[in-house]
Amino acid sequence: MDARQGVTNHSRHSSADTLYGRAYFSVVDRPAVLILEPVSAGDAGTYKCRVDFRVARTRYSKAELSVIVPPMKPVITDVNGNVLESLIGPYNEGESLTLFCESEGGEPPSSVTWWRDSNLVDESFQIISHSVVQNIMVIPELKREHLMNTFTCQATNNNQSQPVSTSVTIDMNFKPLGVWIDNNNRPLSAEKPSKLVCHGTGSRPIAQLSWWIGGKKLQSAKKRSSFDANHIGNKTTSVLIIKPNIDDNGKYLSCRAENPLIPGSAVESGWKLDVHYIPQLSLRLGSKLRHSHIQEDNDVYLDCTIQANPPASEIVWKFEDKPRCNRRQRLLYGTARNEPVKVSCEVDSDPASVKFHWQFNNSGHVVDITDYNSEKSKSVAFYTPRTQYDYGSLLCWATNSAGLQDIPCVFSIIPAGVPDPPQNCTVVNKSESSFRVECLEGFNGGLEQHFMIEVHDKYLKAVLVNITAKKPIFLVDGLSSGKTYTAKVSSVNSKGKSQAVVLKLDTLHVLETETLTHKGIQWNVNVSPVLIILTGVTGGLILVIIIIFLTLRYRTTHGQHSKEGDLKSNKYDQAQKHFASFSSQKCPDIIPGDNQLPDSSTYEDMKDDYDPHVEDLWSPKERKESDNFSSREFEMQVSPCHSSPLATEEHSLLRKENAWPPGGKQRIVESLSRPVCTGPLCDIDQTELSYLTRQTDV
Repeated sequence: MDARQGVTNHSRHSSADTLYGRAYFSVVDRPAVLILEPVSAGDAGTYKCRVDFRVARTRYSKAELSVIVPPMKPVITDVNGNVLESLIGPYNEGESLTLFCESEGGEPPSSVTWWRDSNLVDESFQIISHSVVQNIMVIPELKREHLMNTFTCQATNNNQSQPVSTSVTIDMNFKPLGVWIDNNNRPLSAEKPSKLVCHGTGSRPIAQLSWWIGGKKLQSAKKRSSFDANHIGNKTTSVLIIKPNIDDNGKYLSCRAENPLIPGSAVESGWKLDVHYIPQLSLRLGSKLRHSHIQEDNDVYLDCTIQANPPASEIVWKFEDKPRCNRRQRLLYGTARNEPVKVSCEVDSDPASVKFHWQFNNSGHVVDITDYNSEKSKSVAFYTPRTQYDYGSLLCWATNSAGLQDIPCVFSIIPAGVPDPPQNCTVVNKSESSFRVECLEGFNGGLEQHFMIEVHDKYLKAVLVNITAKKPIFLVDGLSSGKTYTAKVSSVNSKGKSQAVVLKLDTLHVLETETLTHKGIQWNVNVSPVLIILTGVTGGLILVIIIIFLTLRYRTTHGQHSKEGDLKSNKYDQAQKHFASFSSQKCPDIIPGDNQLPDSSTYEDMKDDYDPHVEDLWSPKERKESDNFSSREFEMQVSPCHSSPLATEEHSLLRKENAWPPGGKQRIVESLSRPVCTGPLCDIDQTELSYLTRQTDV
């Protein structure tokens, strides 16, 4: 800066090329300063200030400038050199994790540190080159608490500017913590389905459950899952319906929970099956015997192998047993006169080759039946009743090499007819659109029967559903919710239909939250006509009671006001008579003095009778005007005549209201069209009525 030609404010400035546009020497500041803006790394060094004077000698001063260059934003990489940002992973539980953080640039060299949330984790950095600083963080084993933890790498080389940083958040996969089976170690029955429930917890993502029996995987299982916000109690449930066989007894049944993303993470729970089944028998000759070598009078021994769980408690040997009736056969037959019927007789026999013998017995006579045929252990007889005495019992005997059957098989022949109605009909599993009816079979009339149900609408009497079934079990669906139906259940055979069993039933009402559909909100409300009538009658009674109550209240209130009005009018009529006695005087006042009252007690009586709170003495116009204010008080003044002895006194009649205008006092002067006093000496022109409003003392 050269100021030799004038004052310093008009001096000339010049700068080096490297500082052009960035340097300025300010003499306004005391002491004068050199301003560099912006500062670059090359500006660091020693600056010398030289001041030359015309007379005095030259002065020198030095200043050392150190320029701090902030480091660049750190870069985080993994062992493979992949750059990591924000959410990283997922990494498996139990694995190790190595993260590299490098910061480039900066003068002086920066320090690089690792932070977990706000806690310092690692500050052991190393300088790889002049411009690169590195810090390697190693987590030997990732645990569950590392899930969603944020690790931040910071680089800084001064305490004047904010550190630069880069953060990563760790996502993880978890191993299953446990698996168990409800009600395990219980015995199962062969060829009967059983329900097993398995639970697995702790896996992230949720565990895959599988069922294994004897080392083989089962496929028929259903799975459902539930989640935990902490990802620790994530629960998976698998349901298995198993129908074990005899060969499954003793096999190991297990439920296995596994996270397929983590090798070797499977956990297992199970037990050896205890399958119960009826005894399984096998009979054979002794191992050293041959059928061809057995001769009369030789000893024969047999091997009976019994397989049962639990073990058999009793073993019985039988040899050439006589025939016995098969318990699983029809014993009742119905037929009409001259109508043939086939009666089947089957026996259990060993050996199976038997001969049959048939008889008819009606307690009156016994007749042999010859019209029949036989095959092995089964025989079919053909019988036709001709008269009413031909109904009774058919007896069947079988004979084998062991002898004649001890107790015959008995079959009843009855006149065929209409079947009996079903019995004990009950409604189960009722819902808003369906119900299930279950009954017991009645007498079939001696013939094969089937069953039917008719569902009628309660009001329209129309048949809505008609179902026929071999068993008296019916599932009726497709009905409307909240309605009453009539169901008729009957039995039918070739002779006709039984009397119907009548059931009255209702479907369930649908909740309001269940009537919402995806297309919009539909309110499905079914109202009974009886409910509508009751509601109308109740509403009418309530309305009549309200009208009667209001009428009585009005009459009571109106009567009280009438009595109060009569009392007030009587009081002020008396006061008016006192005022009339002064009409003959010269210009009397509205409120006369003591010397003008004929009786000294009259004024006191009138003052006692005067009620300033009575609103009936004021005209409707005055009441209307007073309603426009919030709290005020009126003062009425009457200018007295000159001849009145009370001319020097002020007399006023006060009336208090419940409001006063916010604007303060107002004065309203109204000239009366007619005089207040009626005497002949009254000066009408000097009489005026003025209203002075003033604030109350409330």
